[in-house]
Amino acid sequence: LADMASFHDYIVKQYKMGDKNRWIAFGGSYSGALAAWMRIKYPDTVYGAVATSAPVLAEYDFSEYLEVVQNSLLQARNGKKCVDAIHSGMNTLQGYLKDQSKWKSVDERFRLNPPLNSTEDTKLLSLNIAGIFMGIVQYNNDSRGTGNYDMNILCDVMTNSSIKDPLDRLTVLFNTTEAGIDSNFNDYLDELNKTHWSASSGERQWFYQTCAEFGYFQTSDSKKQPFGSLISLDLYTKVCQEVFGITPDKVKANIQNTNNYYGGRDINKKVTNIVFPNGSVDPWHALGILKDITSHLKAVYITGTAHCANMYPSSKYDRKELIKAREKISDIVGEWLSS
Repeated sequence: LADMASFHDYIVKQYKMGDKNRWIAFGGSYSGALAAWMRIKYPDTVYGAVATSAPVLAEYDFSEYLEVVQNSLLQARNGKKCVDAIHSGMNTLQGYLKDQSKWKSVDERFRLNPPLNSTEDTKLLSLNIAGIFMGIVQYNNDSRGTGNYDMNILCDVMTNSSIKDPLDRLTVLFNTTEAGIDSNFNDYLDELNKTHWSASSGERQWFYQTCAEFGYFQTSDSKKQPFGSLISLDLYTKVCQEVFGITPDKVKANIQNTNNYYGGRDINKKVTNIVFPNGSVDPWHALGILKDITSHLKAVYITGTAHCANMYPSSKYDRKELIKAREKISDIVGEWLSS
């Protein structure tokens, strides 16, 4: 945030801007939270903020993420049958993963190379399978009609009666979308320990932030989701410990410090000019602002849309709820600028 403030001051000086040149911070997801926090911490620098899909509440065990994934899948084509099939398939798989004598059959089924070698590997595999649904739901319909992100297609596979066993349906999805992915936990740690930069890297940096500030650990600890119980907190906290030397207790303290500093959802009602758009399908809305706090801290809850949907260019595929939401956000910002 200090860098953003410094950039602002430089541009204002460089182009001889005055008080009439009002700055609005825009951001989506993590940067959406940053936009809100910029307005909170630097109110003399930015006049307002549009904080889209902003997880302003840092949380250690973000079990609500998979709850929203389930709720969103229930809205897809044959949603109830789809969720039931995921639950059945993951339950069968979990039975195999808890029995080391059956790991070889899991290796063969999912074409794992290297093969399963530890309980951490079984947890990472469970996360990778759940991740197919997590990613598609989070960005549902963001592909603008191409079908790349469409939870209906996932549910078509999971309810395909020509594939009798729900675990076989999960296998088809995994081997189609995640073929070649490494579910070896030690390999994952090795990858995160690499400190050289490449254009495709970034996971190490983000994981560090989750350990040092936010948590956001997406677990299957809730019973209100169909992905079993193997995606546990220790899968994440072991990475924090092994890669960054941050203990679980320190992670918890870091998260508390973040919420104390920024306020979490308990935003000071004296703050003005922030709007918080969120989509009902997006799992991240569970950590966001979904209702107006004051007449100057407004929420725009968009039914049927996913992560940062209002930030994409308009499209012929846009839902009427999304079109109205964009108009509302535009009107709110317009009011700020004209006041």
